[in-house]
Amino acid sequence: MRLKLLCGLMLCVFACSKVNQWKQPTELSFDVVLSQTHAIDQRVQFTGGELALQQFTLEGKRTEGGDVFFSNTYDPAARISIGENQTPALTFDVPQGDYTQLNLQWEPRQRQGADVVLEGTYQATDGVVSPLRIELPAPEAFEIRHAGLAARAAQSLTIDQTKGHIVLEVGHWLNPQMIEQLDRADQVEENGTFVLLISQKHNTALYERIFATFSKITQYTWIET
Repeated sequence: MRLKLLCGLMLCVFACSKVNQWKQPTELSFDVVLSQTHAIDQRVQFTGGELALQQFTLEGKRTEGGDVFFSNTYDPAARISIGENQTPALTFDVPQGDYTQLNLQWEPRQRQGADVVLEGTYQATDGVVSPLRIELPAPEAFEIRHAGLAARAAQSLTIDQTKGHIVLEVGHWLNPQMIEQLDRADQVEENGTFVLLISQKHNTALYERIFATFSKITQYTWIET
């Protein structure tokens, strides 16, 4: 009888500790990186920039434990530096566990200023290299999915002190047909330096072509670091 009680008590303790484990929070953090594949035959080199972040939503399903949902709102909008490690605005406490789905939604819209700013250089056909900056408004929201889960290459993802890269495929925003326009683009003087600026007010034909491509992208991926 005592043995049965002892075994029952051990099973109860194990079950309770297992339940408590799925309630324990762990840190999930992100940074934002650029993929420059095919950025007009390497003529464009992006070195950084920033994104506006007004609301960030996470929704996940776990193999054990309840579903997870939370949403953070930033007022004023947070400015997320591209390439910066451990961005405080992208560090969250979430329940640990094995996730079969983990979807993120990024809402960048703000009242003033560009939502997306990319900085780098452009090498013209004559070999001259100029500073480059692209300023764009963003769609109302875009989804960010884990690369392995989205491609069904993984059945689940274990979240426990997990860090991830949100990857922006900026190389696909430009195409070789833009080279002639980039070569002829006007430059503006900023603090004594001439910059090839593409925005709603400068080089508008280029801006419209880039924005037309960028605005169609509503989903990005993130990968574990």
